[in-house]
Amino acid sequence: MLGWALKTPQLLDLFVQFLIVGAVSFGGGIIAYERILLVEKRKWLSADEFMAYLAISQTMPGLNSVNLAVLAGDHFRGSLGALIATLGLILPGSIFVLAIGIMYVSAADHPWMNFVLVGIAAVATGLLAAITYKIGDIHSLCSSLFLLFY
Repeated sequence: MLGWALKTPQLLDLFVQFLIVGAVSFGGGIIAYERILLVEKRKWLSADEFMAYLAISQTMPGLNSVNLAVLAGDHFRGSLGALIATLGLILPGSIFVLAIGIMYVSAADHPWMNFVLVGIAAVATGLLAAITYKIGDIHSLCSSLFLLFY
């Protein structure tokens, strides 16, 4: 493994940190929060290690953020760490989707329900833009925007 981690997190700390990431992020923004957690806040990985794990996670089937949690958890604490990090990451979103689904079924005809769903989509779009800016090179971002609009 890459091995720059300053310390090996305890399983409970790993679970709680990924639970927080899962609770405060939507869509592609999860990667930005995972980077903040792993590289900037806890310094469990170097920036190069994070990018290497992100590249590996993109080659695997499934969600990049979940794959990254599996790889990081496995790096720190083996198979149990991978399971704990993954559960921490997906638990808040699973509960949120279940709650929204129950509310939607009970209030599908209410006019405010569409506003709630549009608001969630707007937040997810903003977080996806944040991850693009945070992880991507500013030059690459400007080049991509140039190609998009011209």
